[in-house]
Amino acid sequence: MPPLWIVATDFSPGAEAAFHRALDLAPACGAQLLLLHVVLDLKRLPGFFVTEEPLERLQHELEEEAGRQLEAWLAEARRRGVAARTALRRGAPVATLLAAALEEGAALLVVGQSAEEKQGRRLCGGSTAAALFHHPPCPLLVVPPE
Repeated sequence: MPPLWIVATDFSPGAEAAFHRALDLAPACGAQLLLLHVVLDLKRLPGFFVTEEPLERLQHELEEEAGRQLEAWLAEARRRGVAARTALRRGAPVATLLAAALEEGAALLVVGQSAEEKQGRRLCGGSTAAALFHHPPCPLLVVPPE
């Protein structure tokens, strides 16, 4: 069974750089990719208030848009001959990524670095990459934005 690399994405420039780095490296390692996006569970956000749209509809729209973006990334992976699949999970990003890596038996977790971290404006805390760095469930590759 080929090693599984989870590519976590929030569709930011850093996440896009991480995706492209994984696409470049996966063939040489015989790895397959799981392109994973975590959508915040809006019902669990404290103080979240929606005036015009029901919360469920907004949640559904967020998940549908993320699904479309994941499908575009999947198509790109397939064009490049990289075995890949997608997953969309609802929850807190760090906890959900940790759980996914353990459940899937990930050999590598690939995440993007934020522009603020790259420029030294945020050195620790606050970002998903920083939190995963302190509690890696498997080897972790943090890719800076291009």
